[in-house]
Amino acid sequence: MPKLPADETPPRRRMRWHWRLLTLKIYILSVFLLACMLGGCAMLFLNVLNDSLDAGQRLGSLLAGGLILLLCIHILRMSLPPLNVSRLWRRRGLE
Repeated sequence: MPKLPADETPPRRRMRWHWRLLTLKIYILSVFLLACMLGGCAMLFLNVLNDSLDAGQRLGSLLAGGLILLLCIHILRMSLPPLNVSRLWRRRGLE
């Protein structure tokens, strides 16, 4: 499909209210999911300091907490746009 010139591009329609509400609900649920995962990760890391557990359980808690933290970082990297650092340095140099 050929691209239209900039002056002939049709205006973008706004989303209907129910689609906006669904998008907002998904954003809220994703933030809640990340908060729960980070809370579970913190609890697992605190289990490492618990002296009543044996060494195998503490090592397992450390590994599980690290894996959950890596998963949270991966989800955040997928959901946020990439950061172009070189463009930021050029923009700062112009000011």
